[in-house]
Amino acid sequence: MQYIKIGFDNGDQLLQEIFDGSVLRYCDFDGNTTEPPPCGSRVVGEIEPSFTPPADPVATPDPEALIAAIQVAVQERLDSVARVRGYDHILSACSYAGAPNPFQSESQALLTWRGNVWATCYAVLADVQAGRRAIPTTGEMLGLLPAAP
Repeated sequence: MQYIKIGFDNGDQLLQEIFDGSVLRYCDFDGNTTEPPPCGSRVVGEIEPSFTPPADPVATPDPEALIAAIQVAVQERLDSVARVRGYDHILSACSYAGAPNPFQSESQALLTWRGNVWATCYAVLADVQAGRRAIPTTGEMLGLLPAAP
């Protein structure tokens, strides 16, 4: 955390609290958050505050972004298994399940597996939303999924 002493045209002086190049807030010399006056200002210089500064902010991951990344990883797992077997992606692999053809039994197995994979994924995410577990990493989620047929 960095503190810059700012002088304002009306005579007020405040501290500008900066972390990683961004202004987090203005505060008085006791560390109380305040709004800067609506007038011109000038930098007086960097100082060490007399109060105990708050801890540096910790980036907290966006839960929606983590969930989206998990869903992308799960879809990629499904598609990669299908590609190894010669299909373009899981959707094309499942498309052979409905009619008699040489690929029907494999397609039906992949179709069932795909449903079980998403059921597992969404059950885990429901537990996250209910507060019963933390958001898993993508690697943890992939480890929870049923094995491919």
